[in-house]
Amino acid sequence: MRPYITLILCLCFVQVGKAQDCNCKRDFDYVVTFMESNFPGFDKDVTMDNREDYLSFKDLLAEKAVGANSANECLRYLTYYVEFFEDNHTKMQTEPGERIDESSAESINHFLSSEEFLQTEMVALSSKQKVKGYAVDDIRGVYVSSDDTYTVALIESRTDFRDYVAVIVDSKTRLWKKGQVKFEIKRKKGNIYEGFFYNRYHQATYETSVAFDDGFLGNWWIKESKSNKTNHSLNFDQEFYYSVMDSAVILRIPSFMEQYTHTIDSLYTAAKPAIEAHRYLLIDVRNNGGGNSSNFSDLIPYLYTKPIIDTETVEFYATEDNIRLYAEAFDLIMQDSAQVNAETIEAFREAIDKMEGAEPNSFVGEGVADTLVLSAKPLPQKVGIIYNRGCASACEDLLFIAKHSDKTLLLGDNSGGFVGYGNVFTTYTPCYGFGLSCSTTRYRTQWAYEVIGIAPDIRLDYDYEWLGQALTILKND
Repeated sequence: MRPYITLILCLCFVQVGKAQDCNCKRDFDYVVTFMESNFPGFDKDVTMDNREDYLSFKDLLAEKAVGANSANECLRYLTYYVEFFEDNHTKMQTEPGERIDESSAESINHFLSSEEFLQTEMVALSSKQKVKGYAVDDIRGVYVSSDDTYTVALIESRTDFRDYVAVIVDSKTRLWKKGQVKFEIKRKKGNIYEGFFYNRYHQATYETSVAFDDGFLGNWWIKESKSNKTNHSLNFDQEFYYSVMDSAVILRIPSFMEQYTHTIDSLYTAAKPAIEAHRYLLIDVRNNGGGNSSNFSDLIPYLYTKPIIDTETVEFYATEDNIRLYAEAFDLIMQDSAQVNAETIEAFREAIDKMEGAEPNSFVGEGVADTLVLSAKPLPQKVGIIYNRGCASACEDLLFIAKHSDKTLLLGDNSGGFVGYGNVFTTYTPCYGFGLSCSTTRYRTQWAYEVIGIAPDIRLDYDYEWLGQALTILKND
C-alpha cells in the first residue's frame, strides 16, 4: 500500500540586509509572482467566473502596499492576498520578535515609543455602544484571555478584510492599552473565522481556522459571561505517554513530526503489551499539527477491521521553483540522513523523479487504487480517537484511515481542515524577509475537507473533561 507520507518542510534561504530600494510593494510583487507560478491550487481558486474580481483585489492590495509604512502593515496586505486562496497550509509568517523585559521601566518606555506599539490600531468604544449582554452563542461581546491578562470587547467593524475587531478594555500588562485592537476576524465558513491576532509584543499572526463554539473563540478567548472558563477541547501537553484508566489505554501523541520518530516508536513499543491486553484504546491527538504520516503506521493494526482501500491521488505541481525546492531540501536532509526514516527519503526521490520527468508547469500524480489487508486484532475491541481543531495535516490522514474501521469512533470536534494540499516549503521575501509557506501538492478528493475539516462521529462537550466523556461513550456504544 502507498505509504502515507506528508512532507512539511521549512527551507530557509540566506537573507541579505535590507537594501535602500526595498519596500512593501517589492515584497508584494515577489509573493504574487511566486503564487501565480507555483501554487497548485491557483487554477481552482482563480476561474473564468472570478478572474476579474481576483485582478481587482490584487490591484487594490498592490496600491495599499505602496503606502505601507511598517512591517506589520505590509504583512497585512501580503497576507490578505495569500488568504484569497483556499489552502490552510499556504500562509505568510514572521520570525518571533525579541521579548521585552517588563521589569525594566526603560525597556517598557522604549517599547511604548516603538513603531509596533504606536502603529497599533485604536478603536474608541462609545459609551452608548453595546458590548455586554450578548448571548453566549453570539460571537459579539466581552471576552477574557485564557491567561486572564486581557479583557476585550468584540464588536462589529466591517471592511473588505474583516467583520469584527476585539478592542482592549483592560490589560494587566503595560504593553497594551485601552482602545487598541488585539485581534480582527472575518467569518470564513459556518462557525469558522480567520484573521489577525496580535501577540504580547504586537506582532501579527494570521490564523486561518478559528472556531467559535459555546462561548469559546479559538484556543485563547472565553466569553466573560461563562461561569466555566476551562476549554476541555484543548490539550497542550507535549509529552508522549500512555496510561491505563478504567480498562482503557490512553495514548497521548502530540505530534507526528519527523524529529519525534524515535520517541514515537519507543512509545508504541512500550504501550503495545497494555494495548493488546485491554478492551478500549483512546488515542489523544488534540493539537497534533501533523508531520510525517508514517509515524502513525503502527497504530493502523489496532484500528483495522476490514481492507483499507486507498483511492486518493496526490498530484505534484512540477514547476521549476518547486523542483528546485525539493532538490535543495533533499540535499539538506541527506546531510543528516540518520535522523530521517527510509520512507521519507524514498518519497523525496520519487517526487523529484516524477516532477523532473513531467512537462513544465503540469501536474504529475501518484495514487492508483491500493488496498491494505491485515489480520484484525481481538483487542482492543473499541478504539476512540480524540481530536480537535488543532489536529491538522498528517493527523487528519490518521482520521481518514480510521473511517475504514468498524470499531473506531472519531470523538471531539471538526479537525483543522489542512487536507487538500500539502508538502509545504518556505521561501522569503526580498525586503522584510517574511516567510511565504506554500504548498506544492494537491489531493483530488480530500480537497472537499479543506478548511471545513473532518467531522467526528460524536461531538464532545467543551465544558466537560474529554477523556471521561470519551470513555463513557466507548463503554456504552
